[in-house]
Amino acid sequence: MSENNQNHPASNNLQQQPASTNSAFKQNAETQNSTEADDYLGLPPEEDLLVSFKKWLVDNNPFYLLSVFFMFWGLYLASVDGATGRGPESLKGLLIFYAVENIYELIMFAMALYLLHKRVNQPHGRLLVFFMIIFLCDATMYQSVIANSCAIDTIWIGAAVSALYFILAALKIGLLIHFLRIKICYEALFYSLASLALLYFIPHIINYLVITNTSNYNVWWIFYDIMIAAALIQLPVIAANWNKKYDDFVDERDNKYWGATELYFYKLIVIIPFIAVPVQILLNAASDLKSIDHSFSNFDYGFVPYILFSAFFIQSVYKKLINSYSISLNAYDFTCTLVIFAAAVITRPIDISVFGDTALYPHRINIFLIVAANIVFFVTRKNYMSISFAAILGLYYTKSYYYGVIEYINSSTVTRAAAFITVSFIMLAAGFALSLSGRTPAPVSLTAGSGSINGGGEASGKIKESGEGKNS
Repeated sequence: MSENNQNHPASNNLQQQPASTNSAFKQNAETQNSTEADDYLGLPPEEDLLVSFKKWLVDNNPFYLLSVFFMFWGLYLASVDGATGRGPESLKGLLIFYAVENIYELIMFAMALYLLHKRVNQPHGRLLVFFMIIFLCDATMYQSVIANSCAIDTIWIGAAVSALYFILAALKIGLLIHFLRIKICYEALFYSLASLALLYFIPHIINYLVITNTSNYNVWWIFYDIMIAAALIQLPVIAANWNKKYDDFVDERDNKYWGATELYFYKLIVIIPFIAVPVQILLNAASDLKSIDHSFSNFDYGFVPYILFSAFFIQSVYKKLINSYSISLNAYDFTCTLVIFAAAVITRPIDISVFGDTALYPHRINIFLIVAANIVFFVTRKNYMSISFAAILGLYYTKSYYYGVIEYINSSTVTRAAAFITVSFIMLAAGFALSLSGRTPAPVSLTAGSGSINGGGEASGKIKESGEGKNS
């Protein structure tokens, strides 16, 4: 055997070859695997700009954004053009253009629903939902354009169109929830639909006021009432999630059709209207009210209730984020109300005569809301900073009343005596209430000779009798 191996040196080469071949094959396999991994991760070669651009195009899909931009631009031109611009004669042309926009929204809705429900491309489907909600929030301001184009005899047409669009908006959101199997959050839906109702119908209400009477309406109160309504519709979301310490207003429940957590869906349908409402009121409602009374200005006080409720609306929606940056919810509550109180003082109307002969005007209502909020913080969260702040505000804003009481008490010795006696009864009642709240049961002794059970020897005798019976 050894001689044969020596006579055939090629056999040695054959025996040594597999080792080198294996190492080369292993190296090639590793290179191929790394290349396949890069391909799997979608990492194109740096030098291949065409592949890189194609990947960017697929990931970002700018065509949706360009489509929305051109739709916005076309509707803007339609709303300011002389042939279809503002005015009673242009109502028909405007309705045609905005009917086209609604068809556009329906197509966008159907595309989003298909991409999400069939799980074809869920990120692009969510992007379409994002743009659809922006359209639902009247980003093109067509409700204001239609309302301002109505005369007194056609105002019902504009209101009917807005009502139809509102019903369609509710159906679109409802169908998304149904087909994507999203768990219903009634508070979020109420806020979203109530915000859309404000955006759709307030322009028609103000247009009616403009048409019917241009002098007898108090526009300062009208604007404040609109902002109060916009603030109060946030209350269900705030109240439903007030006792949640660390969780956002909707559970982070993964949804296979939505392709993300349902929390993200609800954030879309509440945050976009949350931003749209004050912006639209400022741009449209305020300018239309100014057409009624040209002296209408300095209406910043009207935003104070909206900002007050918004601070805690945001707390409900982003509670986890706030907890990560804030020391505690109590600190957040106190700090927000302190800043909002400063805003209420700064925006206080200088000329209160515009609100008529009333002792309760918007600035005082704002202060009352701030004090009430701090009392709620104390009752529900034991926030002693807030109750102290509320007490200071209460003393400051009622000083004219208790100054008068003090002057009355000091007017004579009899009144002072009556005041002290009254306080004595009040303190007596307070002491008894404190005793009831802190009562503890009296200790019970079972010693036979003490006779402490039922307060007499009768119980003692019973104990003795039972003892004798046992002995016998």
